[in-house]
Amino acid sequence: MTPFQLHIYVCEVEVQCEFSLAAAKSVNEYFNGSRDLAAAEPEMAAGADAEMVQAQLFRSVHSFLTHAAVVSRLLWPSIPRRRREEDGASHDRRKAQAVNRGKQVRLALGLQDEQPGGQRTLRDHLEHFDERLDDWALTSNRHTFIDRCVGPPNLMFGPERRDIMRWFDPTDGSFHFRGERFDLTALVAWVKEIRGLAAQARKYGATTPPAA
Repeated sequence: MTPFQLHIYVCEVEVQCEFSLAAAKSVNEYFNGSRDLAAAEPEMAAGADAEMVQAQLFRSVHSFLTHAAVVSRLLWPSIPRRRREEDGASHDRRKAQAVNRGKQVRLALGLQDEQPGGQRTLRDHLEHFDERLDDWALTSNRHTFIDRCVGPPNLMFGPERRDIMRWFDPTDGSFHFRGERFDLTALVAWVKEIRGLAAQARKYGATTPPAA
């Protein structure tokens, strides 16, 4: 990878961080002017239409997570699948490119090889939501379906957790998906950290490490 190519990747990391944080800021605006996800109050702004606010809220939450997922893929890329009619050599080159690119971008930002826990899991849940719906259709005991909820987890009793898809808890900034809890406050802090590292690498120049 040339220094110019590495610069392009680093700039894209920074841009995706900015997009992600802008969406997180929009989430906070729905909760009485709270400054961060962890401090958000569960009550909506007075007079606001509940359904409209809920739709806007989850659009912003999903946008935040989507852009954070792009950051994750830039740093820890998935191995590309073989395309139809693609020969083995071409596929091998694309796999090597993805692996080496992720390594070089991480080194440019001074990151370790290990991806922070939970990020890939949540990313996969949202990117493959259709598959999660298929799993719900095949495995749900009661076929209860609850989605896009806002409030603490103890707000609702009775439904099995795996029947509850997307749930945002503004009391602690967490996102729940079929019983799994993900700390969005920690994810916001991580995105801010990556943005700072990318900005520094862009400003002072990223050093291209030797190719693997």
